[in-house]
Amino acid sequence: MSLIGESGVLPQVTERVRNVVKWAKAQKAIVIRQPFLIQYALRKNAYYFSIIGMTRESVENWIEAQPPGSVFSASDLPPSISRGVRDEMLSRFSKQGRISRLMRGIYAIPEWSKLLQKTVLPGGEAVAKAIARKFGWTIMPCDDAAVNGLGLSTQVPARLVYLSNGPSRRYRLGSAVIEFRHRCLRETCMKGRDSKLVIRGLKGLGRSYATPEVVAQVASRYSDDEWRAICEDSAIASGWISKLLWGEMKRRERMHES
Repeated sequence: MSLIGESGVLPQVTERVRNVVKWAKAQKAIVIRQPFLIQYALRKNAYYFSIIGMTRESVENWIEAQPPGSVFSASDLPPSISRGVRDEMLSRFSKQGRISRLMRGIYAIPEWSKLLQKTVLPGGEAVAKAIARKFGWTIMPCDDAAVNGLGLSTQVPARLVYLSNGPSRRYRLGSAVIEFRHRCLRETCMKGRDSKLVIRGLKGLGRSYATPEVVAQVASRYSDDEWRAICEDSAIASGWISKLLWGEMKRRERMHES
């Protein structure tokens, strides 16, 4: 693959540009096929191709740094990398099997399951968050998805539903469906990292099943500062949920004092 298409283009350019192209090929810079970039190359000289070469390496380094099972889109890559370079490198890595294409614009680092002896798909929650980041949406799980996300249910729902400030859309992930429903979300003002997940999860369980013991189990996943932030965010939640969360906070404080 050539840096600038060789179909009658390269012989017609100046010697200066030929030297730039020759240097860039030696640096293994990424492919650029558009002939109109010849004039741009003439203005920017070798510096332009140096940047292109470095961004190609940046994409590879970024991909290699992601843990197995990570889900991402092109928008998650460093913004210094141009859209064309990102799309081309992701397409190449997908064909090579270094990343998996889950759906249009969404990719994952393959994760090997020793138990199943095969590559497994990532969880729907990770995919939903990647889609939300791609489009700049704020999302929060509906009750069943939140209960599952908190680990309070072992049943994997066939349809994961999220409330979103973006448009209503559906995406298919294997045999499951990820659905986004447009809502005006008052919970978007919550400051806690997982406040929306915890509050919606407890709401999904219902008052009868969301016991202090269950809340303690959920709280064990968070530090004191994180749990306090969740408690403060519960001011806009149902009264019984806020009471449960603050009750667990007070229990923690008593444990520290004793």
